[in-house]
Amino acid sequence: MTDFSPFQGTRAVSDAQKFDVEALAAWRAQHAEGFSGPLTVEQFKGASPIRPSS
Repeated sequence: MTDFSPFQGTRAVSDAQKFDVEALAAWRAQHAEGFSGPLTVEQFKGASPIRPSS
């Protein structure tokens, strides 16, 4: 049986995909009624991008 555990759950966002989380939280606080933070961002471990078929 194949062990898929390394691909389950979340991890820290990779350097190539990082963005300003505090800026997003500030935007949400101004535009999303009821948002009170803090905002935590993680990335799925084993997900691959969905590519459109040609």
